[in-house]
Amino acid sequence: MAYLYAYLETIKCLREEINWEDETERHNFFCRFDPLIKNWNGRLPDLCEVFRPEEIKRLISDSAKGIVIAQYNYDRVKEYQRFMMFVIRTGYRAGDLELDELLQRVGMHKLKHFFKVPSWLIFEIYAKFDANYFDEETRPEHFHMACKFASHDVVNKFLELGQDPNCRCKKTGDSPLHSLASSIRIGADGSRTIELLMRNGADPNAANLTGMTPLHRLCEYCNSLNVIERFLMVCDDVQQVVHIDARDEEGRPLHLAVKFDQAEAVELLLRRGADPNAHDAKGTTPLHFIAKRSHFMRTNLFEICDAIHRTVQVNARDNLGNTPLHVAMPWRDEEGFKTLLRRGADPNLANEDGRTSLHVICEKDRDDEFARILFEICDERQLTVQVNTRDKSGKTPLQLAVAKLSPNTVDMLLNRGADITNCIFPTSIDTKFGFDSSLNGKLRIASGALAVAEHLEARGYDFSRSDALAIMKFFANHDLFEKSSSDLEKSLRDDQEFASRAKEAMIFPSLSLYDLIHLGPEEEEKLLTYTDYFVFPHPFYKFVIPARHEKNCFFHLCEKLSRGFFRRWALDPFYELIHKRLPILCCEQILEKLDNQDLCNICLAAAGQTS
Repeated sequence: MAYLYAYLETIKCLREEINWEDETERHNFFCRFDPLIKNWNGRLPDLCEVFRPEEIKRLISDSAKGIVIAQYNYDRVKEYQRFMMFVIRTGYRAGDLELDELLQRVGMHKLKHFFKVPSWLIFEIYAKFDANYFDEETRPEHFHMACKFASHDVVNKFLELGQDPNCRCKKTGDSPLHSLASSIRIGADGSRTIELLMRNGADPNAANLTGMTPLHRLCEYCNSLNVIERFLMVCDDVQQVVHIDARDEEGRPLHLAVKFDQAEAVELLLRRGADPNAHDAKGTTPLHFIAKRSHFMRTNLFEICDAIHRTVQVNARDNLGNTPLHVAMPWRDEEGFKTLLRRGADPNLANEDGRTSLHVICEKDRDDEFARILFEICDERQLTVQVNTRDKSGKTPLQLAVAKLSPNTVDMLLNRGADITNCIFPTSIDTKFGFDSSLNGKLRIASGALAVAEHLEARGYDFSRSDALAIMKFFANHDLFEKSSSDLEKSLRDDQEFASRAKEAMIFPSLSLYDLIHLGPEEEEKLLTYTDYFVFPHPFYKFVIPARHEKNCFFHLCEKLSRGFFRRWALDPFYELIHKRLPILCCEQILEKLDNQDLCNICLAAAGQTS
């Protein structure tokens, strides 16, 4: 008995040294109390003889809260758990309503905290299995709390004492199965408890106040196919028909499984009879959701439905009139896009805004890849793509492609019969055109604008001086003018690393960056088009040019790219500025000697503007 007396005196001393209003001091108490617990032998004390009731409650709530907070600190978690075990071993049991206070202090009604505190510890201390407890926020019952903890033994004890397996939370309408599904979503293993509830009469189709069934919640959050399979198998065993297509305020279980990338659950539901074409509240089908996600799941949906002889409505429209093809484009999944087209997606269907898939491509796509795929597959299907459809704002795909400065798409549309009438070249050009503001991005904008202008002019577009000024202003606003070509040439001579890398950076199989830099203006114009500059693998992307030479190389390419354009468009303004006092041939010879910045300034001066 002497050791017990000594231990009790030590505990009392620890208790008296604590400022019970200071949470930090209370947590430090556990560090000092833990060695006593680990080494305790013999008869256990009555905690009520050492601590006041309020102090015991505080220590219990602190230990539960500590487990939540210190979840990644194994030693601290074990320290708090040992204290709770010690409390249980002493025979301490809380009053019926004290669970309320614990949960309020710890915040364990928040679902994310449930699985961190061993449920049996809580229910051993607050062992009142036949009482209902209501929290102001969600008003779950003690039984619901046990289900949320996925505490099999505790749930079983409640059921043995006659607990209704279908009792509802008054605020949410959740059944115990809903609560259990909520615990599974945060990592608890509740498959055994699901079976326990089901075999004791739990309704698998019970809908809460939003219409959500337990299957909805499992499909939304459960990462284990085994749990959903077991749920459905037990329903079969107890001869309960599961409403596989039950609809809540948002949609059906299949929508949730697809939306949250539960691929195996998708297959299970489809093979169980789920409708692959069911609409949710927004008119969205599973294929709409899948179109925004992985190609794998999209292909899998078609394969499963083929196997079970169900047809996927590939042209289903949502409430905005969008088909899966409309919503797939922004996600830039080429293989998925091909799958939809080969499965019969109609690119000519327009949504509520009057936009077809081609409108979306021309507005979103920065290059020609998706337009090329669309035309190629539609050619295979012998389906004509309507290239001149106008949306509700009156825009055609060509107008959108021109506005995005997408030269290859513009060229394809023109080759497919796009009407150039009412086509307007952008009045202002900036880095907002879908590329980044890096050197490479600016070069692509500049080359894209020049290439689009070239394509339009070749098809009869009356490219005006104001159109040309829009391009020139982009060069001026971003100072895309070479200061001195001799600097770059000197660098190539003096820097062997730069020269070597420039020779390795191939523009074409027969033309390196080194060769391009040394080409004269006439030779360069014969060999390269604006589109070539737009599509070739820019050295700034591949990091082949040493950083110290990047800017000089970039400005040189910009100068070479636009030289012919500036010379051509500066001739008339120069002729006007000198009041036509020199022959055209002399004007051309003068302009030949000027750099692009001078030519740009001439055009701006003639227009009454400054750079």
